[in-house]
Amino acid sequence: MFTTTTTTTTTTTTTTTTTTTTTTTTTTTTTTTTTTTLLLLLLLLLLLLLLLLLLLLPLLLLLLLLLLLILLLLLLLLLLPLTTTPTATTTTTSTTTTTTTTTSTATDTTKLQLLQQQQQQQLLQQHNYYYLYYNQQLLLILLQLPLLLLLLLLLLLLLLLLYYYTTTTTTTTTTTTYYYYYYFYYYYYYYYYYYYYYYYYYYYYYYYYFYYYYFDYYYYYYFYYYYYYYYYY
Repeated sequence: MFTTTTTTTTTTTTTTTTTTTTTTTTTTTTTTTTTTTLLLLLLLLLLLLLLLLLLLLPLLLLLLLLLLLILLLLLLLLLLPLTTTPTATTTTTSTTTTTTTTTSTATDTTKLQLLQQQQQQQLLQQHNYYYLYYNQQLLLILLQLPLLLLLLLLLLLLLLLLYYYTTTTTTTTTTTTYYYYYYFYYYYYYYYYYYYYYYYYYYYYYYYYFYYYYFDYYYYYYFYYYYYYYYYY
């Protein structure tokens, strides 16, 4: 008798998928040109001239000089822009290379990773945009505040001079000089105090927003790793 032996060979083909993804890089360059130093120097020179003329000129000429100063300040505000429009240059580079040895479909894990990377990039870009926008708006407000305060102080001074000139008829030159000197000193201190207050408030808001931005960033990554830890285990 003959014995027949049958041998069965099973071949398993392993599918290998290699995916290479480069992260999108966005570079934003913001240029801001300020001319506040020139304006502040001009204002200081005008105030010094006004203080010197207080000791020499009568009230009517001082009123005319104040009107001329207000007109000059308005012209400076119109002719010299405080800031130029910020320009931004954005460069985005993204390449994706996929190498497949055998015909197969991508796993759910790879798709989920790509989706999480895209969501992370969108979140970071949105945070950067709002961060730059709010900082530019705050800078514009803070640069305009000193000039507006100076204009208001000059207008108040003009009104007080008119009121004082119409109500008082007999005053000596020494008392008027002392009175206006004290008036200028008081409002200079008042302006300095409010300028320091807005300066402090700007830095407080800046660090608060900086802290909130990084707190949200770490919270997002904590949730991301926790999700994958739960997914794998």
